[in-house]
Amino acid sequence: ANEQLQAHYLLGCVYRDLGDAPRAIECFLDAVEKADTTAEECDYRTMGATYSQMADMYHRQLLLNNEIDSRRKAYYFGLIAGDTLWAIDDLKFMSTSYLMQNRKDSAEIVLREAIGLYQKYGYNQDALSSITMLMNLYSGQLSSQKELKSLIDCFEAESTLFDENHELPPSKRQYYYYKGRYYEHVYNLDSAEYYYRKIYRTGMSHVQKDPMYRGLLSVFQKKHQADSIAKYAALFAEANDSSIAVKDRELTAQMAASYNYSLYQKQSKKDAEDAYHANLRFIFISVITIIMLIVFVIIIKINRARQRQKQKEVEQLKITFANTLELHKEKNKELQKLEETHQKLLSLIQQELDKAQEENSVFRKKNSDLLQKMEEINADYEQERVRLTEQIQALKENIDTQKRQKDISDHLKNMDSFNNCDIVLRIKEMTSNPLMKLTTQDIESLVQATKTYIPTLIHDLGRVRKIPQQSVCVCILVSMDIRTDEIANLLGVSGQRVTNIKASVNEMLFGVNSAKSLYENLKKRYIVVSL
Repeated sequence: ANEQLQAHYLLGCVYRDLGDAPRAIECFLDAVEKADTTAEECDYRTMGATYSQMADMYHRQLLLNNEIDSRRKAYYFGLIAGDTLWAIDDLKFMSTSYLMQNRKDSAEIVLREAIGLYQKYGYNQDALSSITMLMNLYSGQLSSQKELKSLIDCFEAESTLFDENHELPPSKRQYYYYKGRYYEHVYNLDSAEYYYRKIYRTGMSHVQKDPMYRGLLSVFQKKHQADSIAKYAALFAEANDSSIAVKDRELTAQMAASYNYSLYQKQSKKDAEDAYHANLRFIFISVITIIMLIVFVIIIKINRARQRQKQKEVEQLKITFANTLELHKEKNKELQKLEETHQKLLSLIQQELDKAQEENSVFRKKNSDLLQKMEEINADYEQERVRLTEQIQALKENIDTQKRQKDISDHLKNMDSFNNCDIVLRIKEMTSNPLMKLTTQDIESLVQATKTYIPTLIHDLGRVRKIPQQSVCVCILVSMDIRTDEIANLLGVSGQRVTNIKASVNEMLFGVNSAKSLYENLKKRYIVVSL
């Protein structure tokens, strides 16, 4: 991979030197595609050089966004390769592109970062060179004159470019324009004129004379010297001849079009490959979706069959309960008849006793017989009463048991309806997809379903003063036996936050300060009714 990277890089350099910018950029793009950045022995130095060369080509064609992107990557790979000075240079050059786009804030941030890195690694003269670029930025801002003066003082105190007469070489005289701009802004026009004139050197092009003429024209306008204004206005106009600008734009458009044609070809090929992979992904997702739908339909059918079976069991329990209740009524009637018969017998015996008392001769014998008979009748009555009372108690217990079974059946039916309602099925399906979150509408629908099918849970939660809606939602999700990490994904909070809420709800409802036992406590009280 490193050899292929270097081969395409060198080929791009050949096309660069031949003046074929589109082919050069194409080779540089091929070079970075060949690099294996996952390998430890990746040639990051050549990667950085490739992106730096691409940035230079983009700059010549005024493709500034492409240049900025390439400079940023060259800076990144330069730092990895250990070429610190080279990497910082690319960061500095990035600021030029921002200035050409009139993005002055971004240019200032990048320049200050580059200056700080130069100073950090001991490249002080390179830092001073970058300071002149920052002067260019501040020279056009009235609000930044203090910063501009500070940069000028720093440059003149530390730069090694000045000779023994404190003069700069001809190629560095652009600095005098920034100094002249400072004096012009503080209205020291004589000093400004002096430094503007120091920009001049023999052999200067019209473009290089532009700052000097612009500065002198501005000074003489402030001095209201009409003859000088006319002179330097003409010179400034000559330096900015519109025909030169038009030719430059035409040349730039041709170079950009030449590059864009090659770039669009490569992009078209890449789009075709992306479309092919997208079709494969669509087919795969479609197959998975169909399988999931089939499974979902099967589950629904199974649940409906179970629901019908439970409904039959509930109907049978109702019939058994009705029969037992009817039997209980019949036994109560038998007990009532026994009471009436007993009272009638006692009345007859009492009548017999009264009659026997009248017949004195047979009173004692009949009295004894009748008393014995009364004792036997009382014994039989007590025995029968105990038997019927026991049967009635057994029937009452049976009725209570059947009532509890009916309550359990109704509760199970409610729980089954709850587990099969739309919002619960939707939430259980969402737990398998970590990217899906519960909306406010989902939470309200879940609370409403719980209020319908498990009203005691909502009632008990409502007794807790000022309980947050999120805590109510967590309690309901725990009762559905949803794991902590799945609840965190659904609510978009951390797992620790869910654990804290579980412990708080467990303490409020059951007096247990623990998150672990909340599900078991909820299951015992609200999900399973003890017999």
